[in-house]
Amino acid sequence: AGTWRLPDRGMWEARDAERHHLSSKVFCWVALDRAVELAPRLGERADPARWAAIRDEIRATVLRAGWNEQVGAYTGVFGSAELDASALLLPLVRFLPATDPRMRATIAAVERELGTGDGLVRRWPTDPAAFLMCSFWLVECLVLAGEPERGRALFERAVTHANDVGLFSEQVDPVSGAQVGNTPQALSHIGLISAAWRLTDPATD
Repeated sequence: AGTWRLPDRGMWEARDAERHHLSSKVFCWVALDRAVELAPRLGERADPARWAAIRDEIRATVLRAGWNEQVGAYTGVFGSAELDASALLLPLVRFLPATDPRMRATIAAVERELGTGDGLVRRWPTDPAAFLMCSFWLVECLVLAGEPERGRALFERAVTHANDVGLFSEQVDPVSGAQVGNTPQALSHIGLISAAWRLTDPATD
Protein backbone atom coordinates (compact mmCIF):
# COMPACT_ATOMS: atom_id res chain seq x y z
CA ALA A 1 0.00 0.00 0.00
CA GLY A 2 2.83 2.38 0.79
CA THR A 3 5.32 1.58 -1.95
CA TRP A 4 3.41 0.41 -5.02
CA ARG A 5 4.04 3.70 -6.88
CA LEU A 6 7.82 3.23 -6.70
CA PRO A 7 9.80 1.77 -9.62
CA ASP A 8 11.67 -1.48 -9.09
CA ARG A 9 13.72 -4.08 -10.94
CA GLY A 10 10.79 -6.37 -11.66
CA MET A 11 10.36 -10.10 -11.23
CA TRP A 12 13.19 -10.79 -13.68
CA GLU A 13 15.58 -8.67 -11.57
CA ALA A 14 16.66 -6.23 -14.30
CA ARG A 15 20.27 -5.17 -13.82
CA ASP A 16 20.22 -1.83 -15.66
CA ALA A 17 17.56 0.40 -14.08
CA GLU A 18 14.43 0.53 -11.96
CA ARG A 19 11.15 0.88 -13.86
CA HIS A 20 7.42 0.63 -13.35
CA HIS A 21 6.98 -3.07 -14.13
CA LEU A 22 3.49 -4.32 -14.88
CA SER A 23 3.94 -7.53 -12.92
CA SER A 24 5.16 -5.67 -9.82
CA LYS A 25 2.07 -3.46 -9.78
CA VAL A 26 -0.18 -6.47 -10.32
CA PHE A 27 1.40 -8.34 -7.42
CA CYS A 28 0.82 -5.31 -5.18
CA TRP A 29 -2.82 -5.52 -6.30
CA VAL A 30 -2.85 -9.22 -5.44
CA ALA A 31 -1.49 -8.58 -1.94
CA LEU A 32 -4.15 -5.98 -1.21
CA ASP A 33 -6.96 -7.94 -2.84
CA ARG A 34 -6.19 -11.01 -0.73
CA ALA A 35 -5.73 -8.86 2.37
CA VAL A 36 -9.26 -7.56 1.91
CA GLU A 37 -10.49 -11.16 1.68
CA LEU A 38 -8.58 -12.07 4.85
CA ALA A 39 -9.64 -8.95 6.76
CA PRO A 40 -12.43 -10.62 8.81
CA ARG A 41 -9.79 -12.93 10.31
CA LEU A 42 -7.28 -10.21 11.12
CA GLY A 43 -9.10 -8.42 13.89
CA GLU A 44 -8.23 -4.85 14.79
CA ARG A 45 -5.13 -4.88 12.58
CA ALA A 46 -7.25 -4.97 9.44
CA ASP A 47 -7.98 -1.85 7.42
CA PRO A 48 -10.00 -3.29 4.52
CA ALA A 49 -11.54 0.02 3.40
CA ARG A 50 -8.10 1.58 2.88
CA TRP A 51 -6.68 -1.57 1.32
CA ALA A 52 -9.62 -1.83 -1.08
CA ALA A 53 -9.30 1.81 -2.14
CA ILE A 54 -5.59 1.42 -2.93
CA ARG A 55 -6.21 -1.93 -4.62
CA ASP A 56 -8.73 -0.29 -6.93
CA GLU A 57 -6.33 2.58 -7.65
CA ILE A 58 -3.63 0.09 -8.65
CA ARG A 59 -6.04 -1.75 -10.91
CA ALA A 60 -7.09 1.44 -12.69
CA THR A 61 -3.44 2.44 -13.12
CA VAL A 62 -2.45 -0.93 -14.59
CA LEU A 63 -5.38 -0.97 -16.99
CA ARG A 64 -4.52 2.54 -18.17
CA ALA A 65 -0.70 2.62 -18.13
CA GLY A 66 0.01 -1.06 -18.77
CA TRP A 67 -1.79 -1.23 -22.11
CA ASN A 68 0.14 -0.21 -25.22
CA GLU A 69 -2.22 0.73 -28.02
CA GLN A 70 0.44 0.53 -30.74
CA VAL A 71 1.52 -2.96 -29.69
CA GLY A 72 -2.04 -4.05 -28.98
CA ALA A 73 -1.08 -5.74 -25.72
CA TYR A 74 -0.15 -5.25 -22.09
CA THR A 75 3.61 -4.79 -22.05
CA GLY A 76 6.23 -5.49 -19.41
CA VAL A 77 6.88 -1.90 -18.33
CA PHE A 78 4.59 1.13 -18.30
CA GLY A 79 5.26 3.16 -21.44
CA SER A 80 7.31 0.41 -23.09
CA ALA A 81 6.58 -1.30 -26.40
CA GLU A 82 8.39 -4.50 -25.38
CA LEU A 83 6.31 -7.58 -24.74
CA ASP A 84 6.99 -9.58 -21.61
CA ALA A 85 5.65 -13.03 -20.79
CA SER A 86 4.95 -11.91 -17.22
CA ALA A 87 1.77 -10.30 -18.58
CA LEU A 88 0.39 -13.85 -18.76
CA LEU A 89 0.06 -13.73 -14.99
CA LEU A 90 -2.93 -11.37 -15.08
CA PRO A 91 -5.55 -14.12 -15.56
CA LEU A 92 -3.70 -16.53 -13.27
CA VAL A 93 -3.94 -14.17 -10.28
CA ARG A 94 -7.53 -13.14 -11.15
CA PHE A 95 -6.61 -9.61 -12.15
CA LEU A 96 -8.33 -9.97 -15.53
CA PRO A 97 -10.20 -12.88 -17.11
CA ALA A 98 -8.39 -14.53 -20.02
CA THR A 99 -11.50 -13.86 -22.10
CA ASP A 100 -11.16 -10.08 -21.72
CA PRO A 101 -10.52 -8.69 -25.25
CA ARG A 102 -7.30 -6.93 -24.28
CA MET A 103 -6.10 -9.97 -22.37
CA ARG A 104 -6.88 -12.22 -25.33
CA ALA A 105 -4.86 -9.88 -27.53
CA THR A 106 -1.97 -10.00 -25.06
CA ILE A 107 -2.00 -13.80 -24.91
CA ALA A 108 -1.99 -13.96 -28.71
CA ALA A 109 0.86 -11.44 -28.96
CA VAL A 110 3.00 -13.30 -26.43
CA GLU A 111 2.40 -16.61 -28.19
CA ARG A 112 3.16 -15.09 -31.60
CA GLU A 113 6.14 -12.92 -30.71
CA LEU A 114 7.74 -14.74 -27.78
CA GLY A 115 6.80 -18.34 -28.57
CA THR A 116 9.42 -20.50 -30.29
CA GLY A 117 6.95 -22.83 -32.00
CA ASP A 118 7.86 -25.95 -30.04
CA GLY A 119 6.05 -25.35 -26.77
CA LEU A 120 8.56 -22.84 -25.41
CA VAL A 121 8.15 -19.16 -24.55
CA ARG A 122 10.83 -16.50 -24.03
CA ARG A 123 10.45 -13.90 -21.30
CA TRP A 124 11.12 -11.00 -23.70
CA PRO A 125 12.06 -10.72 -27.40
CA THR A 126 15.85 -10.76 -26.92
CA ASP A 127 15.90 -13.40 -24.18
CA PRO A 128 18.61 -15.86 -25.31
CA ALA A 129 16.71 -18.90 -24.05
CA ALA A 130 13.11 -19.88 -23.40
CA PHE A 131 11.87 -19.83 -19.80
CA LEU A 132 9.90 -22.98 -18.99
CA MET A 133 7.65 -21.36 -16.37
CA CYS A 134 6.39 -18.96 -19.05
CA SER A 135 5.51 -21.87 -21.32
CA PHE A 136 3.30 -23.34 -18.61
CA TRP A 137 1.71 -19.93 -17.93
CA LEU A 138 0.69 -19.82 -21.59
CA VAL A 139 -0.89 -23.27 -21.27
CA GLU A 140 -3.02 -22.04 -18.38
CA CYS A 141 -4.01 -18.88 -20.21
CA LEU A 142 -5.16 -20.83 -23.25
CA VAL A 143 -7.28 -23.10 -21.07
CA LEU A 144 -8.82 -20.11 -19.27
CA ALA A 145 -9.48 -18.43 -22.63
CA GLY A 146 -11.57 -21.42 -23.71
CA GLU A 147 -8.94 -23.16 -25.83
CA PRO A 148 -8.11 -26.30 -23.81
CA GLU A 149 -7.08 -28.37 -26.81
CA ARG A 150 -4.49 -25.82 -27.90
CA GLY A 151 -3.34 -25.60 -24.30
CA ARG A 152 -2.98 -29.36 -24.08
CA ALA A 153 -1.01 -29.49 -27.34
CA LEU A 154 1.36 -26.81 -26.06
CA PHE A 155 1.70 -28.63 -22.74
CA GLU A 156 2.58 -31.89 -24.47
CA ARG A 157 5.30 -30.15 -26.48
CA ALA A 158 6.68 -28.35 -23.43
CA VAL A 159 7.05 -31.50 -21.33
CA THR A 160 9.30 -33.09 -23.96
CA HIS A 161 12.03 -30.76 -22.71
CA ALA A 162 12.47 -32.71 -19.46
CA ASN A 163 15.82 -34.43 -19.02
CA ASP A 164 16.43 -38.18 -18.89
CA VAL A 165 15.11 -38.45 -15.32
CA GLY A 166 12.06 -36.25 -15.93
CA LEU A 167 13.38 -33.04 -14.39
CA PHE A 168 13.25 -29.53 -15.81
CA SER A 169 15.84 -26.80 -15.87
CA GLU A 170 15.11 -23.10 -15.62
CA GLN A 171 15.51 -22.47 -19.35
CA VAL A 172 15.90 -24.30 -22.64
CA ASP A 173 18.02 -23.24 -25.62
CA PRO A 174 15.45 -23.10 -28.44
CA VAL A 175 18.08 -23.95 -31.06
CA SER A 176 19.91 -26.88 -29.49
CA GLY A 177 17.22 -27.98 -27.04
CA ALA A 178 19.82 -28.04 -24.26
CA GLN A 179 18.73 -27.31 -20.71
CA VAL A 180 20.35 -24.15 -19.36
CA GLY A 181 20.22 -22.23 -16.12
CA ASN A 182 19.47 -23.70 -12.72
CA THR A 183 18.75 -27.44 -12.85
CA PRO A 184 16.47 -28.69 -11.47
CA GLN A 185 14.40 -25.53 -11.17
CA ALA A 186 11.50 -25.51 -8.71
CA LEU A 187 9.62 -22.80 -10.65
CA SER A 188 9.52 -24.96 -13.77
CA HIS A 189 8.03 -27.85 -11.80
CA ILE A 190 5.50 -25.59 -10.09
CA GLY A 191 4.47 -24.39 -13.55
CA LEU A 192 4.18 -27.97 -14.76
CA ILE A 193 1.93 -28.96 -11.85
CA SER A 194 -0.25 -25.85 -12.15
CA ALA A 195 -0.71 -26.31 -15.90
CA ALA A 196 -1.51 -30.01 -15.52
CA TRP A 197 -4.04 -29.21 -12.80
CA ARG A 198 -5.61 -26.50 -14.97
CA LEU A 199 -5.94 -28.93 -17.87
CA THR A 200 -7.52 -31.51 -15.56
CA ASP A 201 -9.90 -29.04 -13.90
CA PRO A 202 -10.21 -25.72 -15.80
CA ALA A 203 -12.37 -24.26 -13.01
CA THR A 204 -9.66 -24.70 -10.40
CA ASP A 205 -8.55 -21.54 -8.60
